[in-house]
Amino acid sequence: RTIPYGEIVPAYKPGYRATEFQKAVMLAPQSPNLLPWVERGPGNVTGRVRGLVVDPDDPAGNTWFIGSVGGGIWKTTNAGGDWIEVAPYLPNFAVSTIAMAASNHDIMYAGTGESMFSVDVINGDGMLKSTNRGQTWVPLTSTLNNNNFNNIARIIIDPNNPNIVLAATTSGRYKQNTVNTSSIMKSTNGGTSWTEVYREATIGTVGRVKKVLQIIET
Repeated sequence: RTIPYGEIVPAYKPGYRATEFQKAVMLAPQSPNLLPWVERGPGNVTGRVRGLVVDPDDPAGNTWFIGSVGGGIWKTTNAGGDWIEVAPYLPNFAVSTIAMAASNHDIMYAGTGESMFSVDVINGDGMLKSTNRGQTWVPLTSTLNNNNFNNIARIIIDPNNPNIVLAATTSGRYKQNTVNTSSIMKSTNGGTSWTEVYREATIGTVGRVKKVLQIIET
């Protein structure tokens, strides 16, 4: 974005792209170490991947769970060679974040909706929970049709107690009659009920999300 929040004109000088490009060329190493990235799919489902969990009990590190924004939850056991859709009947497929409990790997949580505030975001509707290591998922009724859980940016589970969960959330993007806020929601009973422990509505949308994520990750 060329115009900072609260300003009406761009802060960049004319020709800044060419100037920055030349700086990057001068600073680039002569023999860069290129990383061998390989497309792993799935390629037949819409949405970008924002959520990823690598199963810690797979010694080879080949078992992954991903959340596809617009495509639901998928699993691979061979490092992306093949994919299985593990939740084909979700009420909302905009899965943006996934977390696995460190103290009980059978317990997993997933959040729907994007908090990126771009023009192509997909609004969600609450959180999902699995008690069998991602084989099946059920919506948490306490988060459905709840403006505080329209979009979930991050989920953190207490490393010693799978029932204590924090969720960084935002209200619906481009939803009429919705006051734009960002919150940190906390549950101590596995998602049965939630308490808002932090709310931010006084700064710009991008800064608000960034501030909430900084708080929840510390």
